[in-house]
Amino acid sequence: MNLPNKLTIFRVVLIPFFLVFLYTDFWGRSNLYTAAAIFIIASLTDLIDGKIARKYNLVTNFGKFMDPLADKLLVCSAMIALVDLGKIAGWIVIVIIAREFIISGFRLIASDNGVVIAASYWGKFKTTFQMIMIILLILDLPFVYMNIVNNIVVYVALILTVISLVDYIFKNYKVFIDGKDIFRFNDDKLAIFRRRQVGLIYQFYNLIPILNVEENITLPLSLDNREVDKNTLNDMLKLLG
Repeated sequence: MNLPNKLTIFRVVLIPFFLVFLYTDFWGRSNLYTAAAIFIIASLTDLIDGKIARKYNLVTNFGKFMDPLADKLLVCSAMIALVDLGKIAGWIVIVIIAREFIISGFRLIASDNGVVIAASYWGKFKTTFQMIMIILLILDLPFVYMNIVNNIVVYVALILTVISLVDYIFKNYKVFIDGKDIFRFNDDKLAIFRRRQVGLIYQFYNLIPILNVEENITLPLSLDNREVDKNTLNDMLKLLG
């Protein structure tokens, strides 16, 4: 098992310890500080394991499955526990968790159709504020006006959650509605294929002079039975930049 996967497993293992310190009161406020520290460490492993996996080409199917699952287990456990402790309204947590289920569903459908839905800036802002919100609610700092600050952060996180959901749906609704037809050519412009797919076709066309095959042929990827010649392929590459 490589290092990123070990960090992912470590994040999952930290969750029970986090909950124990959050729920117990053996050492007074020190328990809350310890729970917050564990949550921060677990959140940092999420940032580190992804960077290591991408930098050193250590991406595995296990990591693809466990990394988002570990994230959701950590965040959902924390928020549900905070609801149980009366530190955040239940309906807010329901909205946040529902958003995660909806986006996960979109990504599953997209994956089945060969589409990768990248994380948006709204999603990153949402994640950042959710982490800050959870840490502040765990610590429950006894400062003047801290309750107001906590409420502001909670509602900012909620608003960003809704905005990021709308952003995802607006940008990727065709994945849900059209399915694989998202790759179909239309009369106005060429649909943009993933770079890897187009690159493979381009390599195929480079073999045409060697194989003595006619240049105008119908490829499997032209879903509406149009012929895709080399000029059309070059236009597709230009669109992809």
